[in-house]
Amino acid sequence: MTVIGQPKSSSQYIQASGRVGRSSGSPGLVVSVLKPTNPRDLSHYEGFRFWHDRLYASVESASVTPFTTRALERSLPSFMAILLRARTPSVKVKEALPAWNEVSQIIFNRLGQDQVSKSNVILVLDELLRLATAPAASQYVWDSYVGEGSGLMFSAENAVPVDRQGTPMWFVLNSMRSVDPDSMLQFTLSSSQGNGAANPPDADEDGLADEGEAF
Repeated sequence: MTVIGQPKSSSQYIQASGRVGRSSGSPGLVVSVLKPTNPRDLSHYEGFRFWHDRLYASVESASVTPFTTRALERSLPSFMAILLRARTPSVKVKEALPAWNEVSQIIFNRLGQDQVSKSNVILVLDELLRLATAPAASQYVWDSYVGEGSGLMFSAENAVPVDRQGTPMWFVLNSMRSVDPDSMLQFTLSSSQGNGAANPPDADEDGLADEGEAF
């Protein structure tokens, strides 16, 4: 791999250059080509070995506490759905629920004697079970695309359809990189006139907008 110019962040450099040489049978070579006319690249070149030896020291560590309530609300629906579905060939949610205690015990075994985390897990599990056993979910299937009814699982990254708002559902993850839905924003230009079109700035003889005005 050839890295042209120093990436903007150390984490970006690590992520890009770390994609080669992952196997002992196929070692990789990364060549950094730095620009002598770029002050930032020049600074990295002059202290490259020292900086590279301490590469990970310049990357802020990610703080992840796996058994907080917020983390469990995001991760447990996916975890429970995977293990419950593996215990029955049926697509109906209610037919997998007899294995609920068995699957839950796997989590409790992982916790050990951590009572605070156990309380958080119980709180989130109880809510998931309440949703899965709600009267409205009695005929639910895991995925709505199977064509047999409404699906219990719903992507945590998508907006909830109008017809599903207020109904029981589990928000499951499709990707560990993005776990929150995006907010779609649309900017429009207002106008003092009634036609909805913005007034363009005045132009001078050269056709250039006056300084301080923008489209």
